[in-house]
Amino acid sequence: MVVVLLACAALFGQSAPPVSSPQTFHIQGTVHVLSDSAASGAEVTFEGEKTTKTVLTDKKGFYEANLPVGLYTMNVSSLKHGFKEYRRPLFRVASSTNLTLDATVSSGVSCDPVVPEESKHAPTQDEAQDACGGLDLFAVPSEDGVPFQLFIDYPGRQRSDQGNVYGNKKLEGFKTPVFVAYNLFTLQADDVVYDVSGRVLKATGNVVVENADGATQRADSITLKIENGQATPLLQPAHAQYPTDQYQPAGFVNDFAGMIDAKERAQLELICRDLDKTKRTQMAIVTIVSLEGLSAKEFATDLANRWGVGNKDNNRGVLILLAQRERQYRLAVGHGLESVLTDEEADRLMREIIPALKKGEFGNALVQVAERIRDEIEKKVP
Repeated sequence: MVVVLLACAALFGQSAPPVSSPQTFHIQGTVHVLSDSAASGAEVTFEGEKTTKTVLTDKKGFYEANLPVGLYTMNVSSLKHGFKEYRRPLFRVASSTNLTLDATVSSGVSCDPVVPEESKHAPTQDEAQDACGGLDLFAVPSEDGVPFQLFIDYPGRQRSDQGNVYGNKKLEGFKTPVFVAYNLFTLQADDVVYDVSGRVLKATGNVVVENADGATQRADSITLKIENGQATPLLQPAHAQYPTDQYQPAGFVNDFAGMIDAKERAQLELICRDLDKTKRTQMAIVTIVSLEGLSAKEFATDLANRWGVGNKDNNRGVLILLAQRERQYRLAVGHGLESVLTDEEADRLMREIIPALKKGEFGNALVQVAERIRDEIEKKVP
């Protein structure tokens, strides 16, 4: 992608007040077995605080449901013989939205742990899971007390004081990936290392990250901080050849500098998802600690190009960048939006958020400018 920079109702008698309907959200997805075959007739159950709902997948493995907003777990059962049930830990939906949660079910391969001849005891449960795979759950609650758990479904495990290593090393011939879920975040990879004390997860080899809107992103590796209901990408090793090489996107909003709170992040994600869905225009929100010697223009241009912000067929992409240390901002706009967001228009929109930035209200500033950009695109893009 080549980018250009721009900078009542009255009451009568004893009439009862209207009763508002509870907020609901729509969730859908596809259930597969062994990555490619559709799981038809599977039971997909969502269990919440006040409601439980089960739906069946169709011939293509597709399911959908409407549920009140709240906290839920997800379970897929009634699968073919030889396949494990799919479980997803607690996740939270706080507003009306459309979510996509796909599920890939792995086979319950029979496995007999190898016991050394000199061993005088049968394998313990942990030793059996190290060799044959299993499920690990780690409590990683949010600041507001939601008991989120990090869920890791693995084909093999090596335990150490520094963290657990999950992968296929002990199951030669099988290519079952490691599956990770945390709140609405989903990841699959060949190998995963999780540092329990630091709550840092590193995935390598055929990494696939799926966002709540169903969009997938692929990478050779990614390192994430697991906390407060979010899986936040961290900087990659310092040997990267160019400053932007350190950053890997995980969704529309990538808060590498920790400048956005959970509520504002949810607002930004919703704006970006709706814009992508209704106008086929992609917006990326990025905060970084430092420009590392680059100008804001160079950094935003390179990041937008490298991430491929905007669909290839229309090149309608926008990247909003905030650099914490240098206190600079930049707006990068794809060629497909040049007539919608001119240089003058882009500069004016970014200047509108300066008062909020000076107050340290970074998340609020980003919401403001994202809403204004969305409004301009909705008015001018058919």
